[in-house]
Order: sequence, then structure tokens, then C-alpha cells
Amino acid sequence: MTAIAPLSTYREARADLLAAAEAGGAVLGSHPHPGAAPDGGPLATDVARFGAAPGEADQVVLVLSGVHGVEGHAGSALQRDLIASGRLGALPPRAAVVLVHAANPYGMAWWRRVDAANIDVNRNFV
Repeated sequence: MTAIAPLSTYREARADLLAAAEAGGAVLGSHPHPGAAPDGGPLATDVARFGAAPGEADQVVLVLSGVHGVEGHAGSALQRDLIASGRLGALPPRAAVVLVHAANPYGMAWWRRVDAANIDVNRNFV
């Protein structure tokens, strides 16, 4: 298997993750951010769930990317690599994997560790 390289923009990373997740059979959700990307495009935290539906899973693995914003590009590539591996299509019956893409979409898009309010999300997590 060939590793997937990080993409250069938030928009590219998001589009590729969503396309891969949809092709892989994920149930998708999106949580819009009120800000905009440097190119004026929308920002969002996206969720892709593989495997058992909510309430039907005994085991759930949560995989986050982008809490530190700029580091989300590497995390996005790892999430796409996990989808491409085919492992998420062969989960046990009562198991699920939830990918959260760009927990800090502002930081990821603007190549910043902090969010739109200049807060380090990781250090101020509630």
C-alpha cells in the first residue's frame, strides 16, 4: 500500500476526505464553522462513521484530526489512508469507527494552531 501524502489546502483535504468516506460507505455529517477559509470558501468539521449505527455499537473508535489546526493536514492524510486500506469496510458487526475531520477547521485552513478567536483548542478543551 502506498501512503497518501498531505494535501496543500484545507479545501483539497476536505474534498478528498469526504469523497473517500462516501465511496467507502460512511455515513457523513457536517458541522459548519461561521468563519471562512483564506479563499473565501466554507469551513466545517466533518464526521464520517463506518460500521454499526449509533446505539448499535458496543465498541467505537474515535479518530480526530486537526485539533491543532495546521497539523490537521497530516491527520487528514492519515484518515484518508485508513479509508483507502479497506479496513473500515470489514469491521466486526457491533463495532464502529468515527472519523472527525478538522476539529479546528479555521486553524487548518489558515495554517494556524489556534482557532478564529486566537485560542489554542487543545489547551482550552472543555
